[in-house]
Amino acid sequence: MTGWDDENHTCPECDGHLRDGPGEKYVCGDCDEEIPAKIAENADLLRDLAATDLPCAELAALLVGGGER
Repeated sequence: MTGWDDENHTCPECDGHLRDGPGEKYVCGDCDEEIPAKIAENADLLRDLAATDLPCAELAALLVGGGER
């Protein structure tokens, strides 16, 4: 797959351990959910952004701008 080091990464659905899956996806060992690679590789950032109280427009600007504020 991508060779991504999944040692410390968890499923965004249930926090289970992710393993390589079919194509550009990872599979959770606990809930068997298939997670697209781009989401899995950025899950920590997405969780942090979701926990902010920033307006949607500002969140979108951060995502498009590569996280620069």
